[in-house]
Order: sequence, then structure tokens, then C-alpha cells
Amino acid sequence: MDPVLSLSIHGLTQDAAYRKLDEEIASLQSRLCSLRTLRNALSPICKIPTELLSKIFTHTQEPDRSSLYDGVDLATRFVITWVCRHWRDIALTSANLWTVISSQKMNPPLFLDVFEELLTRSRNMGLSICLSRPTIPALKVCMSHMSRIQHLRLEDSLVASEADELLNQPALLLTSLELHNMALRSAFKFSEVFPNLEHLVIESTPFITPSPLITPVLTTLRIVNPILSVGVDYILGLLPSFQRLTELVLSQCFGAQNVIHQQFCRDYVHVYSHSSPIGRSQLCRPI
Repeated sequence: MDPVLSLSIHGLTQDAAYRKLDEEIASLQSRLCSLRTLRNALSPICKIPTELLSKIFTHTQEPDRSSLYDGVDLATRFVITWVCRHWRDIALTSANLWTVISSQKMNPPLFLDVFEELLTRSRNMGLSICLSRPTIPALKVCMSHMSRIQHLRLEDSLVASEADELLNQPALLLTSLELHNMALRSAFKFSEVFPNLEHLVIESTPFITPSPLITPVLTTLRIVNPILSVGVDYILGLLPSFQRLTELVLSQCFGAQNVIHQQFCRDYVHVYSHSSPIGRSQLCRPI
């Protein structure tokens, strides 16, 4: 035992001695942390410019649809903050690192706290969000950030009223929307609330729509096994208005309504991709 320290607590009450020793322990831990930080600073990787290191960190997530919809592993980004203080400081100040958020690999009750923390870390950056089996609180949190969401995917939700409310919130930055197995009740008003929507996927989701449905800037449209409340002719009648369309998927849209529509589906298009925009005449004739 340190004789100096022993003398310093001699004659003190037990509680006072504990406080004295706790203060000494905290001081030594702080000193040890400073020494470790100084030692880490000598590492070659810590000499990489901060801007470059931040860019490297950002590559653990790519803010595009392919990575978002495959399910981003949030643990990868959190691990970066555990390596050392230098890395943590850079990661926490790199807002781009926290802009892709997915609940696909998380337990829904545990996701809400993580969701709110990531939204805080992303500051005012544009967001790419995938909510799988979203809870009502998660939908409400998402709703409060609709103004900065660029890519949004919702899947496997039975919470109809909150999902309807979310999809009626204006989102001028939203360019990509995917709805998979969603319980919706309200009519789509995408042309009003999402004027810059370019990529739209509707799968196993009620297709309740007034006119106009979608903005003319749409480039990708995929409708798979919708729950239709409109006629097939209505859907087909929308196609010629999409002058910028480059990818069209119609799958299981016509059901068993009649043989003519089934034949038309086969003759017209199931999956159609083109490197240049599809013209009006191409959309109006069977292929």
C-alpha cells in the first residue's frame, strides 16, 4: 500500500476514506486514459487526415437503395466508436455516417432508442430509412423527420392509421418509396406530398388511389400483387403519362378478372427495362 495515501486517510471516517480513495482512483483512471490517448496518437492510422478518415468510415454504409434494402448492420458503425477516442470523436461528428437507418436486423422494441439516437447524430442530413414491422412510436418519430427523408421503405405493418398519416406528410426530398405488405386505408396522394418521387414500389399493399397518383418525374414503377380497389384499365391508363419511366414491373396485377386482361398482361409487359426513357408510344402498345 502507498504509505502517503495510507497516511492521507488515517483518522478519517469510513465514508470519508471511501470518498478520498474514489477520488484517487478517478484521478489515476483519468491519467491512464490520457496516456493511452497519447500512445494511440503515435499510431500511423491516427495521422490520417480527419476528413479522409471520416470518408473511410462513411463507406461502411452506402446511402443508396441496394444497401438500405439489404438491411444495414448498425453494429458496424457502432464498433467504429469503440476503437479509440480519436475514432469516436470523428465518427460522432460525421453526420453522413448515421443517415442510413434500418430496423430489419433489430428487435422492434429495442429499435426506438437506437432510431432516435441515429436521427440526432445525423443532424440535418438527408435520410434513408427502412422500417420493418414498425411500431406506432417508430412511425411517429419517422413522421417528425419526413422533411429530410430521401429514401423510405416500409414493410410488414398492420398499423394502418399511423402509416396512413405518415404517407400524407409532405416530403419534398423524397425520391424513393417502397411499400411492402402494408395495411393502408387512405388513398395515395403521392403527387401532392411527394412531388419529386422517382422510384416507387407497391407490393402486397392496398392500391387505393385518386387521380393523379404519381408525379411525372417517376423513372421506376413496380407494382407487385397489389390489393386493388381500382380497375385494371385505370392502372394501364396511367402508364402513358410517365414520360421519364425507364423501368416498369407489373406482376400479379390482373388476377383472374378476365382472360382478356390476363392475356394483355402477358402481351403488354411483365418486366420492362430500358436504358433510355420509355416514350409514350412504347407504353401504349403491347410488346
